[in-house]
Amino acid sequence: DWSSDVCSSDLTVNHTLSTEILGKLLGRERIAEAQNKTYKEALDHVYSTIVKLPDDQVGTKVYMETASKGLARYGNSYNKDVLWGAILKNIKAANLAENSPQPYMALDKEYVISQNPKVIFIGGGIWRNKSEGDQMRMGFTVPESQAQERLANFTKRPGWNMLDAVKENRIYGVDHGSLRNMADYTFTQYMAKVLYPEAFKDIDPVGNLNNYYKTYLPELKYDGTFMIHLN
Repeated sequence: DWSSDVCSSDLTVNHTLSTEILGKLLGRERIAEAQNKTYKEALDHVYSTIVKLPDDQVGTKVYMETASKGLARYGNSYNKDVLWGAILKNIKAANLAENSPQPYMALDKEYVISQNPKVIFIGGGIWRNKSEGDQMRMGFTVPESQAQERLANFTKRPGWNMLDAVKENRIYGVDHGSLRNMADYTFTQYMAKVLYPEAFKDIDPVGNLNNYYKTYLPELKYDGTFMIHLN
């Protein structure tokens, strides 16, 4: 379960430093420098754009869950210091789990419903434990039709029909495994575009993810589903 890993809220420092080290070890310093430049410039653009937005446009209430446990059991959410929680803090969203005492933990069903999030992100993956059969699936080899079907089922959870995010169809799926590499900047772009569509109308996160793999890992068969809006 990827959710057991913790990373610093300063995503740029961690990723760029490890990439620089790997570049030296593998004799690919120039490629590492190019990756780091792309990564830093992309995130700087996101943050500098959001900081200029008026106060009434930031602070959207967001619920994020990594749904490795299926529909019946709520999966982990993340506080402001780790993983998706750090991304949400950096793009000035009001994450329901922002001040959780644990870096990652499942939120109570009643709490989530009472908070009435305006946007919901469901994190998926290809989980080791497949016994549930209704976990959110995202990532390499996962067809979008399957991801869409799984994502739709989450809107049928008890009480979710009352949530603004469900009523207004602001439900999104993201690949949890993609936080493990330099391509994660495209998910910051994606979440920012979801929350601030006009400010980021010229940004194409899916295209940027495609280009990342095409440029830096051309030998990899890039096939799967990584970011979706519920049809």
